[in-house]
Amino acid sequence: MATTPKTVIVTGASQGIGAAIANLFIDLGYNVVANSRNISAKNELRRSDNLALVDGDISHVATAERIIVKALERFGTVDVLVNNAGVFSVKHFTQYTADEFRAMCPTNLEGFLYPTHSGSNQPAGAGSAVRSPGGRLTRRPINCASFLICADLIAYALHAQFDLGLDPCPLCIFQHIGIAALGVAFLIAALGHLPWLHGLHRERKRRLDLSRGRVLQKLVTSLGDSALASSLAR
Repeated sequence: MATTPKTVIVTGASQGIGAAIANLFIDLGYNVVANSRNISAKNELRRSDNLALVDGDISHVATAERIIVKALERFGTVDVLVNNAGVFSVKHFTQYTADEFRAMCPTNLEGFLYPTHSGSNQPAGAGSAVRSPGGRLTRRPINCASFLICADLIAYALHAQFDLGLDPCPLCIFQHIGIAALGVAFLIAALGHLPWLHGLHRERKRRLDLSRGRVLQKLVTSLGDSALASSLAR
């Protein structure tokens, strides 16, 4: 019986990491709704019948609502939301001007809030963009994509530090460590869904159960021998 492909929304998807995430899901057979300000005019996405494009600034409520409506009208469900859109200035944070900081906030904050809010308030049966995706085939590509995002972030941080000469602040150093640890966790989670690892886990569990059984048997035998010896001594 054929299954209906799940639908993934990716913001900031016209190029770079966002386009790579969208293309990954397209290759895996998912329906994808991709967004950026002018994504219809220029993008790095593969052409596919499973791809829908929505132009607009994600920091506007109307854009977030149009994305959800497009997903439901075109594909009938919303299953995964990737809030990838973001604005970053290539300079030390102490050099940000007030205008530069204000320019970052709408996309980085409101651009995360509005699509998440719109996706999580769909009618019953329409699917939810913020629910935990179920099934091995759903979690694995998400973990892989998340690992690639973390790897790209670390690579760019090293490029900014050693090639551009931007010294990281103490907070940035802890962020690098956190992102690296998160990337390792996503990689382990992705590998954890491989069949051969599941086989190893089952074999380890079987051996552990056998070992516990032997220990329990020896304990019972020892207790029985002790009880018998005590009875004979009386």
